[in-house]
Amino acid sequence: MGLAVLAVGLMVGAPWARAQLPPDPSDTPPMDGSAVRPTPTPRTLPPPPPDRRRTRAGTNDGSGPAIPPPPPPPEGAPPLEGAPPPAAAGPALPAPFLTVDKIFATRGVVELGGSLDFSVQRDFINDATWLNLGLDAYVGYFVVKYFTLGMYLSVRYSQYISSEFTSWSVAPGVLVAPGIAVRLRSRVFFYGDFLIGLFGRKSEHSEYNRDTDLYGALGAEAGVKVRMTRRLLLRLGIRLTYDVGKRDSDLGTGTIESDISQFTFLFRVGLSGFL
Repeated sequence: MGLAVLAVGLMVGAPWARAQLPPDPSDTPPMDGSAVRPTPTPRTLPPPPPDRRRTRAGTNDGSGPAIPPPPPPPEGAPPLEGAPPPAAAGPALPAPFLTVDKIFATRGVVELGGSLDFSVQRDFINDATWLNLGLDAYVGYFVVKYFTLGMYLSVRYSQYISSEFTSWSVAPGVLVAPGIAVRLRSRVFFYGDFLIGLFGRKSEHSEYNRDTDLYGALGAEAGVKVRMTRRLLLRLGIRLTYDVGKRDSDLGTGTIESDISQFTFLFRVGLSGFL
């Protein structure tokens, strides 16, 4: 009986309680008589596609072939806004220094250098000493590979010292030297020069004894050139010449003419560079 009374109470009270709540806008029909529109559901947008624009190293994601950099602006065009200023140009270098590093013993190479020889001879019988010193300046030009046209400018000094007197002589000269230079190893070259030239020599043995010589020289020089640095060579060689000419000896009472016929053998050491 009690349950029946509770059920009847709920049936009667539910409409009254609902009438006391505020009205729901979705339940109220629009004033213009149109149908009720449902509340729209928000949509989720798909992610954007990857950026496929090309760069200098390829695409942004690391794929694709590389493309060359853009061409430089035309000469005289104004610089772009925000671009760094152009670097200042350095001083202009001579043409030979702008070429690729040259190789020795090839066409167009110029060799410049010098060499010397020194010897001491002791005469125990006459208690005397001979001192000999020779200096050469050399210039050569390779007309073709391995073949050079060169020239030596030479000067030789000799001194004879004894207990009785001292004498000296000076002999300047020039030698034309066509020759070859052939590579033996990466840094070692064999060289050989044919020598022909002319020398003049003046000697003084005492106050009343002087000689004046004029003679030609014919011979050869051979050895090796070792490349020590990029452009520096060490020269080691031997020279053999045959000297023939005339000598005028002033003895104070008259002049005597005589012939010169002698061999000269020298060991030479020097340095040279090429460009």
